[in-house]
Amino acid sequence: MTVEQRLEALERSNRRLRAVALAAVALSLVGSGAALLRRGAPEELRARGLALTDASGAVRARAAATESGGFAFTVSDGAGRPRAMVGVDGDGSPRLALAGVEGQALAEIATHESAPRLSLRNGDGRDFFEVSLEVDGSSRVQLSDKLGRPRATLATEPDGTPELTLKDHHGVPRADLSVSPTGAPRLVLEGRDGKVFRAPAVD
Repeated sequence: MTVEQRLEALERSNRRLRAVALAAVALSLVGSGAALLRRGAPEELRARGLALTDASGAVRARAAATESGGFAFTVSDGAGRPRAMVGVDGDGSPRLALAGVEGQALAEIATHESAPRLSLRNGDGRDFFEVSLEVDGSSRVQLSDKLGRPRATLATEPDGTPELTLKDHHGVPRADLSVSPTGAPRLVLEGRDGKVFRAPAVD
């Protein structure tokens, strides 16, 4: 057999091997597709954490467990600073928080033992406005000064009694106005000298 004949035989053998390999790959793909069709689409995706990035590759949102045993979904601004968070604390209490550019929480909505609360904070992280509903059925609106000291509170007791309390910068109540469940008003004023004025209840 000449060299030319040997080369031609070798080329025919290579063509047969390529054909067999292509057929095997095709059969493998068909089998894999059939298996996927039999299983159907996955019903859920499980992971310990999830990070979402923007076009530049910077992480802008992250879902992961917290150090306190809860779980949170956090969204950051373009500089990577967390600005919004929704999650559940370790004790199961849900929470929604909005933060400023320095990372301080400025607004928060949370629920603890069926008692919801809304808090607004200043740039120093001190509460200056709060609305809450207590477990006993009472409710409260509280205003504080820039140092976080409560100065005015409007509340209703579990029996429905409304009450307005004004405090000085030391936290001492100076004026208190309320109406009893029977409709009787009451006014108490206390001066800095300790003298107290009380308006008698009126039936």
